Amino acid sequence: MNKTIQLLFLTITLFMVNSPATAMKLTPCDTDQCVDYFNKFKAGPKRGHISALTTMGEFYYHGFGTNIDKDKGFLNLRKAARHGNVRALYKTGLIYLSDKKYKNVKKGMINLEKSARKDFLNSTFLLGIVYLNKSFGLYNQEKADKYLAKAYQDLHPDLPKVIDIIEEKEDITSDNFPLLLQAMAKKPVIINAKQERVWPKSNIEVIVIESPSIQAILNQQIISIRRPIISLGSRIPSYSCKSCYSTWGVDGLKDFTFL
Repeated sequence: MNKTIQLLFLTITLFMVNSPATAMKLTPCDTDQCVDYFNKFKAGPKRGHISALTTMGEFYYHGFGTNIDKDKGFLNLRKAARHGNVRALYKTGLIYLSDKKYKNVKKGMINLEKSARKDFLNSTFLLGIVYLNKSFGLYNQEKADKYLAKAYQDLHPDLPKVIDIIEEKEDITSDNFPLLLQAMAKKPVIINAKQERVWPKSNIEVIVIESPSIQAILNQQIISIRRPIISLGSRIPSYSCKSCYSTWGVDGLKDFTFL
């Protein structure tokens, strides 16, 4: 099971497979529209908007509207993460785990756990995968069960695939994955024609319908950063992101850039 889970994790972090629910992943872009977005967001951090700092980090890291500058992008993301921005916490956690240049498993797990505590769906999912993967030296089946069950309850699109992988090795029972088993009993998946577990269409359709385009997300963010924030203060209010994925889209097995 460890080998297949490791391959799954590499798929998540490196290959970033697209799904219908998430036509939102940033890629290098030098069109006039992308450059215009980059320029419009530049003033956001100066006005005190941490969400804009996170977005600028994404722009630099992926080369959206500007040349790729991973160092500058990662610096911006770390700054935003220190202010508690849930998207930045997730992104830096992912980078710490998957980018060899910045690899730091301990810091990555700390940031993923912080964002998971704010109900950030992909952080919860990735924590379950990491704790199930012995190659990180953090194997803990009890914690894997906890996070995978939570991600299942929140309908992460790739939990059915993970269940298939686990059950290639062993049955999911009350002894090895009690919380996941309980979650599966409450929201059963179905078996498709390929004999693969999948979410019922009604669940997936809700997620797809509520996923806006990247342009809609950026335009909404631009509106929110037009006015300056007088003071960020020393404490950033904590908030729940349990419903963020339904508002902004669900990434599945790829990098989740805008939540």
